[in-house]
Amino acid sequence: MAKNLFVVNSSINLLSTFVLANSLYENDDNYLVLVHPHGYDRWQEDPILRFMSSSDAGFKRVFPLIDKVFSKHIDYVRKNIKTLNIDNVFLGNDCGVQNQLLMSTLGIKKFYRLDDGIGSYYNEPEKRSGFKAWIHKVKLYALMVGLGVYSG
Repeated sequence: MAKNLFVVNSSINLLSTFVLANSLYENDDNYLVLVHPHGYDRWQEDPILRFMSSSDAGFKRVFPLIDKVFSKHIDYVRKNIKTLNIDNVFLGNDCGVQNQLLMSTLGIKKFYRLDDGIGSYYNEPEKRSGFKAWIHKVKLYALMVGLGVYSG
């Protein structure tokens, strides 16, 4: 039995996660991390989203990392998620700084990329120059050092 961690940033990530956790991986231990998902403040008003983002939907535990400031969650992640010794990670957005910090804090280097809607396939206006990509890496590295997160 594997331990799977599903990292969700949007309702489309949640839908993909729900399907995987209740079909292909239904016999595994599945955990859900909500990393400041878009529109989360309204999820509690919708019975389907509320159900799919809860333990009732087949997750052993749900970890809500709702605050936009990830530094507030690092100790929580180390104490509550890292100790699970996760086998597989399913990640909805590999570009987001919060998700990159989460993966570094957990020491995760390999993951499965979830579909993120049409933006996963075509996002021409979002393409960055080599310089902007380098600046992003420098900023992320500075954050990691400042927060004491080392990916090894």
